[in-house]
Amino acid sequence: MAGTQKRFSPKTLNDHLDAIRALLNWMMDKECIVANPITKLKKVDIRGKQARRRAFSDNEFKRLLEIANENRRLIYLCAAYTGLPASRAGPSA
Repeated sequence: MAGTQKRFSPKTLNDHLDAIRALLNWMMDKECIVANPITKLKKVDIRGKQARRRAFSDNEFKRLLEIANENRRLIYLCAAYTGLPASRAGPSA
């Protein structure tokens, strides 16, 4: 994959920064390092940069149900008919 570069969304970059910052803070607490080198690193501005989302059309949702395995189909139906967000539907939903 020479010459290709994956681009992360601003939110993803901030999430990665939070994780790295937490790791470095833990390392400081455990006295593995004397200072967190990214303490002053600022988060990426995400205002206005979030991807716009839209609901599936009826046909798209019907097609999704047709190709999904039984477990996924139940999750999708539950989410669609209860308003359950993907983040609450279970692992890797």
